[in-house]
Amino acid sequence: MIPGVLGGLPFEPNRGYEKPPVVTSPPTQNENAAAGRLRTVLLVLPVAYVAIAAVRAGATTPVAICAFAVAVVIAFIGSRIPPGATTTEARARMATSAGLALAIATSALATRTPWAAATRELALLFASVYAIRAIEAIQGDVGLAAKASEALDARGRGPRAIARGASAIVFVAWASAAVVDALTWTRVAPALADIAPVLSSVMAVIALFTIGAAALLTGAARRVELAATPRTTACAGVVALAIVL
Repeated sequence: MIPGVLGGLPFEPNRGYEKPPVVTSPPTQNENAAAGRLRTVLLVLPVAYVAIAAVRAGATTPVAICAFAVAVVIAFIGSRIPPGATTTEARARMATSAGLALAIATSALATRTPWAAATRELALLFASVYAIRAIEAIQGDVGLAAKASEALDARGRGPRAIARGASAIVFVAWASAAVVDALTWTRVAPALADIAPVLSSVMAVIALFTIGAAALLTGAARRVELAATPRTTACAGVVALAIVL
C-alpha cells in the first residue's frame, strides 16, 4: 500500500476515517472549590433547619448546643471528598455523614416529635446501609487470601452475600419505624403515637445488632486475610458499645 499525501499529512486510501479521541480536562481548582461549597451547604442545611426548630421550641440547653455543633462538624467533614475518591466512595461518604449529622441533630430536641423521629430514622437507614457496605469493602490482603474470599462470594457465602442480607434487615427495621412515625405525624394513624417510641427503640437495637453481626460474619468469611479480621472485629466492638450506650 502506497500512502498518499493530503494537506501535507500522509494518509492511506483504503483506511477509513478515524475520529480523534475526545480529551477532557480535569476540573480546575475553582470548580473543585465550588463543588465543595455546594456539598457543604447540602449537608449543613438540614442540620440548620433542625437547629432553628429546636430554638423555636426552646431547646437551647448546653447539651443541645453541643449536639448541633457536633452535627455541623460531621456534616462539614463529610462534605470534604479526598482527592482520588471514586463517585461511589464520595456518595457513600456524603450519605453516611448526612445520616449521622441528622440523627445527632434531631436527638437534641427536648421532646420526641414525630417528624423529627421519622427524619432521624430515615437518616439512620441510609447511614446503616452504607456502614454495612463499608464493612464489606474493608481492604484486606492480596493474593491467594483474597482469592479465597472471592471463592466464598461465588458460592453465596461470602462478604457480598452477608452485606446484602444485613442491608435488607436494616432497611426493613428502620423503614418500619419511619413509616409508623410518619403515619403519626400526618395523623393518618394517631393511635400509633403510643407504640412509636417503643417500636423505634426495638428497631434500633435490631439494626445495630445486625451491623455488628455483619461485621463478625464478614471477619469470619475473610479469616484467611490477616489484615481484614482485626478491622471487622473493631467495627463489631464499636457497634457493641453503641448498643450498651
